[in-house]
Amino acid sequence: MSSGTGNQAVVEPRRYGSVLITTHDGIRATGNVAEYFREKAVRLSVLSYAPAHRPAACALETCANGTMIGEKRWGWYRGRSVRLGLLFYYLCFLQTALCRLPAGSTIIHSHPVFCFGHSWLRRLRRHRTIFWIYDHFPDGRKGYLIYNFLTRFYARRLPDVLFLGEPLEAVYRRGPETGRHLAVVTFGTRPGPRRRQPVPGLFGFAGGLRQGQGLEMVFRALQADRSRRLEIMGDGQARPELERSAAEAGVADRVKFLGHVGEAAVPGVVDRWQIGLAPYEAGRDLSSFPSKTIFYLQHGLPVIMTAVPAFSREVAEAGAGEVIGYDPDELLAAARRISGRYDDYAAGAARLAEEHDFRRKYDQAFGFLSRVQDS
Repeated sequence: MSSGTGNQAVVEPRRYGSVLITTHDGIRATGNVAEYFREKAVRLSVLSYAPAHRPAACALETCANGTMIGEKRWGWYRGRSVRLGLLFYYLCFLQTALCRLPAGSTIIHSHPVFCFGHSWLRRLRRHRTIFWIYDHFPDGRKGYLIYNFLTRFYARRLPDVLFLGEPLEAVYRRGPETGRHLAVVTFGTRPGPRRRQPVPGLFGFAGGLRQGQGLEMVFRALQADRSRRLEIMGDGQARPELERSAAEAGVADRVKFLGHVGEAAVPGVVDRWQIGLAPYEAGRDLSSFPSKTIFYLQHGLPVIMTAVPAFSREVAEAGAGEVIGYDPDELLAAARRISGRYDDYAAGAARLAEEHDFRRKYDQAFGFLSRVQDS
């Protein structure tokens, strides 16, 4: 970032030294975290990996002062075992942390598996580990129990722990407070003018396909109103079951599963949606931050969401959408209200997106990180 008078330019110094972010590729653009550190760090590395339902692949991209300088890909594991996949990803991370990062780097993890060995990395390479907790799974399935256990374990022991929302803080904030940095940091948006051309009656859903997302209720709404359609952007282990549910409801011809969509293609998809949906099922995802809602607001979309996540109050107060119960009739009534005053709701979405601008939010949230050496 620079400004100048005449031939002189003033370049804003970068706030951070070397930063590594580990993330699965389905959410790497969510919240604009990588974009923020690409702008603000001397060196940014992003280690992205495939979600567990897809064959494993792992990639490392490195930027220096915002310019891509290198890319590394690992592809020798092609199985579908979740445990072996996580081991593969962890080994890729370990090689990166030991051999490819400058000493004294800051490492940001959102999955607890990558936190293993954090104390040794601090001793050997002076790396600082930040655990940014994104999720909690209250339904008790085996894999989720392991995730919850490991998250609680590292949330107690790491000195730097961030929570993606106050409900997550209530679940995981444990252990000593002295000498630790514990804070709530929610995702930020990248507000800006949009040239959207929404298609009337087209709902959009973005996010991982797993239990508790409320899509079955949306299918029932489509049964009652044949003028409406739904596009689902994202993938997950529940996709085959959801495809069967859409077929059983008789709405498969109006439900389009787009799967994983690359970053460059996302705006072209979302700009045709009229309304973004976050119909969380009651009793599910109570502790998760509704990242899909932030995503919709960033793209100028009015939102219909259930009252499960804490963020729903902000959406209602800003006039950025409608908050409903878990009921297809309420969803359709909310859609009619939004369609009748669409420009007002879109303006509310833009205002709320501006309030959550990622640069302002993260400048404050990551102020505790000292500037480290040029890398």
